[in-house]
Amino acid sequence: MQATSKKEGNTLEITIKESSAEMEKYKKEAIHIMAGERQFPGFRKGDEVPFDVVAREIGEERIMQEALNQALQVLYPKALKKLEITPVDMGEIKSVTSISPLEVVLTVEVTPEVKLDIKKIEKITVDVSVVAVPDEELQKELDEIITRSTHYHPRGAHHGHHHDENGDVAETDLAIQSGDKVIVNAAGYDKKGGETDDRMKLTDFEVTIGANMMIPGFEEALIGAKEGDVVEFEVTFPKDYHSEDFAGKNAFFVVTVLSAQYPHKPEWNEELIERVWGKKLSFSDFKTEYRESMILDRTEKARSEAEEKLTDELIKANPVEVGDKMVAREIENLWLYHNREIEKQGMDLKTYLEHLKTTEDIFKKEHLEPVAKKRVQSMLIMEALKKHYAPDIADDVVVAEIRKVFARYAHNADFETRVLELSKPGTEHFNDVKSRLEYRMVIDRFLK
Repeated sequence: MQATSKKEGNTLEITIKESSAEMEKYKKEAIHIMAGERQFPGFRKGDEVPFDVVAREIGEERIMQEALNQALQVLYPKALKKLEITPVDMGEIKSVTSISPLEVVLTVEVTPEVKLDIKKIEKITVDVSVVAVPDEELQKELDEIITRSTHYHPRGAHHGHHHDENGDVAETDLAIQSGDKVIVNAAGYDKKGGETDDRMKLTDFEVTIGANMMIPGFEEALIGAKEGDVVEFEVTFPKDYHSEDFAGKNAFFVVTVLSAQYPHKPEWNEELIERVWGKKLSFSDFKTEYRESMILDRTEKARSEAEEKLTDELIKANPVEVGDKMVAREIENLWLYHNREIEKQGMDLKTYLEHLKTTEDIFKKEHLEPVAKKRVQSMLIMEALKKHYAPDIADDVVVAEIRKVFARYAHNADFETRVLELSKPGTEHFNDVKSRLEYRMVIDRFLK
């Protein structure tokens, strides 16, 4: 076999040649394979059919095409190894001059060679924002935890309510208040006594009073009502309402209150802290740890934003032309990730695309392709920089990083065992963490 290559950008043209004598072997192999796939007149299935009978029944052209397929399965990998080529994807046949003797040209995309302009690159610096967590922002987070931990009781059915002189639940405790969750049925009309509009119809619909999720005036109109009440009121849709059919227009609603529940907010204690944080702490110690966690999250976000800016600067200073197949592969990776995120939100792909008024192909082209191209360029430049600077990360630094990550997210009895298993040098996880630390060391050269 002879194999030569010619480079054009990120594509190689590989020419493979093989003698007629060798191709005759592939022809016989092709005949043998095709003979086993069908039954021939005068022969039982499984019989050894003479080559001339197979050739006559199947045709020379089909046999030679199969011979080419068989030959390339063997010769293409050999050519790649001989020419020391690592392809991005499968090669494609560009032309076939002849099959016997074989002369075929294939095109294959390869990873582009990155030539670093180190002088220009080393002038790049990117500032990392300094982060802090003021008391009011910490309090806002703590209030949100309380809101998420809040549970609800039916109005009038809890021992904490006030009772009147007859022992009945006081009217004030039956009446809907801000913060309550109510279930309603609602019918909407263009005006009082007017025509119903099914687009405004609500059935078994949950409304949180004061959440401002409904049009202005809707939630407020239910305050003071009780379970079973029918409430009638007029509202005006905002001028900037998302539907032009309703924007700025009046509507009349008839709402039936099916049920009402009031919120029961928990108090900060060791039990609540253990439930939300995974361990028992005093409220003071919990606030300290939670603030530290917020600072860490914000620090990571600030670094991520700085790394994004660095990526832009590196690509600008050291442009890299990437091939279509590398970008296409990254687009598919992004698409799969995007699909998983959509599913987590309880939405199917078809509904999501319909909501955006687009198609899969257009979404990939307009939204994912630019991101994919940038990620591939960044990956190639960072890999070249890692080779240039050759950062040295000691094994004990890798182990410490693994322990730090697990200490943040793992709070169970198997913690030490899992850390020891993943901290062994040479394991996949160990090598992955080491590689990420090497990249981080390179990136640190440009951040301040």
